[in-house]
Amino acid sequence: MEHASQSEASDSEEEEETPTQLLEQQEKELRTASTQAKVQLAREQRIQQNTKKEITQLKSAITKEQNKLKKNEQALAKENKPTQKKELQKSQAESQQKLTQFQQQLQEKQAQFNQQQQQIEQTQEQVQELNQQIQAAQTQRQTAQQKEFQKEIEQQQTKTAQFQQEILQQQ
Repeated sequence: MEHASQSEASDSEEEEETPTQLLEQQEKELRTASTQAKVQLAREQRIQQNTKKEITQLKSAITKEQNKLKKNEQALAKENKPTQKKELQKSQAESQQKLTQFQQQLQEKQAQFNQQQQQIEQTQEQVQELNQQIQAAQTQRQTAQQKEFQKEIEQQQTKTAQFQQEILQQQ
């Protein structure tokens, strides 16, 4: 009979520890999710940085082609030889085609950049939300631990009082 009551007592102690253990597990899972979100955020920011470089390169290429077109226009206006005019017109058409292509690529990259920015903002919000959940879990865990400690102290005080009572009765 005494063994059964000890088994029940150890079962109830395990049950008392369960809320803290669950909160510790929840906190651990939230920390893992937060770390993964931060890694994802860093990856997204790195990709966006590359897109930004590509945008800068495209803008530079557009400026270069625009300058080339202006020079070709000026040369074309001055040129009188038909063969040279034909070459300049061909070069101008190629430059115009490149310019159109670069402008289209720039629009696509800027749209991509904007999408990446939205994704980054969502991930930042996710990290922030996870951090708030971690703080809440920490607070809950600390509160649960304090309650457990208080209950344990009260149990020890009760046992001490019982022992003192037994000692007094034996005297």
